[in-house]
Amino acid sequence: MPKIERRQETTPALLPAGSQPAGQLARRPWRTLLPSWWFALNGLSAVLTGVGWWTQVRAPGATGNVNALFIHTTLETFLTYCGLAAVVAGALLNVAAQLVQYRTSAAEISSRERELADREARLADREDEIDRQQTELADVMRALEEQILLSKVVLRPLIGTLISLGSLDPMTLPDDQKTLPAQLYGQALVTMQSGIVEYLGGSVSDVRVIYWQVEGRAPHRLLRAIDKRGERKKPSLVMREGDNARGDEAFRALDAKQPRIWHLGEDGAPYAWNKRKVWKAFAALHVSGEEGDVFGMVTIDSPDCEAITEDHVRTAQVIADAFAATCANYARFADYPTA
Repeated sequence: MPKIERRQETTPALLPAGSQPAGQLARRPWRTLLPSWWFALNGLSAVLTGVGWWTQVRAPGATGNVNALFIHTTLETFLTYCGLAAVVAGALLNVAAQLVQYRTSAAEISSRERELADREARLADREDEIDRQQTELADVMRALEEQILLSKVVLRPLIGTLISLGSLDPMTLPDDQKTLPAQLYGQALVTMQSGIVEYLGGSVSDVRVIYWQVEGRAPHRLLRAIDKRGERKKPSLVMREGDNARGDEAFRALDAKQPRIWHLGEDGAPYAWNKRKVWKAFAALHVSGEEGDVFGMVTIDSPDCEAITEDHVRTAQVIADAFAATCANYARFADYPTA
């Protein structure tokens, strides 16, 4: 089965235009990593610091007094304190710039972490989608394999037998070929039974498939098990109809012409199918002609109570329908010998 390979990196289809792959931060020129206000604040801080130091350097030796508002001191002292204030202001501006830049960087990092988390989540969703597609592909491949098996192993041989049987004319058939219709019918019966067993063999073990032929008229019909030669099984296996006989539920399913499944202990399960308490799941398939003729019933038994599913029964009914066409053709040779 083809396997879809996973890619560890995020595919371009999942990312917005211009964005980086998951797990990578965008690379930008260093000048764009810092906002313009950071340069302004730090530039002003440098200017104030420089002016402050220059003022303090020039303050010693200054002569004169300063008398303005509430300030009354010598010019040397005034310049010294002004320089010191400028240095402190420059330092505070620098600290403020670094603090704001730190908080801005933290917010940007948090935003990028969220972006990375979102991308990883999208990548995880993509992997889940790949897993779902793989499961769907496996189901499709399995269904194709079943169809190929059904066509190659069962339907094609049944159609071949049907064509061979249909080409025979009861009025012109030579005496040395009188047993040929029975032989073809027996081949179709074996193909049908072995085909159902092989179809279910991959998921259901120890399957038993029996063809039951309808005999008699309602309300006293019976279903009799037929062997691979088209003859009655010995010892005979029979399910009878009427008077609450143990085959009534089987006949109801047969008359309804609908596949049905029973399980061990279920009300109405045909008792005749499980005299030895070996089987725990039973499926019934009708073998009916297009004109309403009922030829018999195919039963599938399994020791596993949950083994036979509705899907199994639907596919097996297709095989039973193909066998019903053979039975309709074989009915033309009812007076011919079986061996």
